[in-house]
Amino acid sequence: MRIAIGGKGGVGKTTIAATLTRLLGRRSGGALAVDGDSNPNLAVALGLSQADAMRLPTVPRDVMERRKDIDGEEKLMLVASPEEIAK
Repeated sequence: MRIAIGGKGGVGKTTIAATLTRLLGRRSGGALAVDGDSNPNLAVALGLSQADAMRLPTVPRDVMERRKDIDGEEKLMLVASPEEIAK
């Protein structure tokens, strides 16, 4: 199962992502959560301290590409599968 959460700032994306990660992780024994926000807070929402969250590995640039979004704005987007990221 793959789930992506998106929307404008302040609509609760991180809260929803953290809640889904916890629920699915409990149900299936684990879940991979990737925070693509330029101001990542998902790790903290999942219970890590800010210091521990800062030590997490970041997504390598080779699995990201610059693409235009629906509004024509250029953004850095993830182009790898969860399996590729988890390696």
